Amino acid sequence: MMDQLPTAVVVAADDVDLALRIADMMSSPFFKVFTSSDTIGVEVAGAVKNVIAIAAGICEGLGLGTNSMAALVTRGCSEMRRLALNMGASPITLSGLSGVGDTFLTCFGPLSRNRNVGVRLGKGETLESILSSSRQVRPAIGDCLPSR
Repeated sequence: MMDQLPTAVVVAADDVDLALRIADMMSSPFFKVFTSSDTIGVEVAGAVKNVIAIAAGICEGLGLGTNSMAALVTRGCSEMRRLALNMGASPITLSGLSGVGDTFLTCFGPLSRNRNVGVRLGKGETLESILSSSRQVRPAIGDCLPSR
């Protein structure tokens, strides 16, 4: 956003009027805010894409090639769709910006924290080492660890 490059996001709320007001407040010529009333689909996609991105990064870190990574991401999107639909999400959400769109960005974008954690894991670093050396916001993998 700081560079004013074209960006699109989705704000989801059960209250459509609230979502529209938020979108109106946040939108700018370079920052497009779409709305959705499918909170389940947006939430499930937002969580599952992080797991897929970690796995995609591991593929890259292991040097498995682009074809393997594309297959993994494609199958991951299929699993995301099945899970979200079983939880009551709309299929349109999963094929849109907050579904596959955000998944592609998180799996293939060089700034993705989760993808970068996966790359480092694939290259043999320990999770403890990765998490202790990162100055970024903690990636989603931290939420997947068992509590003690």
